[in-house]
Amino acid sequence: MSRSGCCVQHGAGRTSRLRQTRARFVLRIIANAGAMLLLAAGPPVAARESLHGSINGTEVYYGVVPAQMVLGHEAQHGDGKVARGAHHLVVALFNSDSGKRITDVEVEARVEPLGLAGETKRLEPMTINQTVTFGNYFQMARAGPYRIIIRIRPPGTGSWNETAFEYRHGFGD
Repeated sequence: MSRSGCCVQHGAGRTSRLRQTRARFVLRIIANAGAMLLLAAGPPVAARESLHGSINGTEVYYGVVPAQMVLGHEAQHGDGKVARGAHHLVVALFNSDSGKRITDVEVEARVEPLGLAGETKRLEPMTINQTVTFGNYFQMARAGPYRIIIRIRPPGTGSWNETAFEYRHGFGD
């Protein structure tokens, strides 16, 4: 075997081992990152919080999505501008006895990061596929726990019914 042939064989062996070492390293990084994400995520959302509450004969359901997912109807909520880190809060209301959707009420919400000042906004009625819900944009740029207070005022009354939820989201939610 010539010297050049020997070096080619050993060179190929080193390259192969180097590729295997890199592949194992990348797999370890991916596995560790996945494990950290699972630990950071905590229990499933359903175990942490409820997206439903009941108050004075009204069933309240809410959801929160990043503003980017609902772009296109910003003008329904104020000036039409959506800040970075904004999320859209949507609320659906139903009569506890009949199960019928409630649409003739005033709704407002206060969203506050735990331990910090929040903001209160009127939730605007929105009709999508002939179904009325209420919604607006709120600043929720930080990952972590939020308190969402939903207030409902039936027509002809001066009093508000109020319910509160604990909500948590992570970055990118």
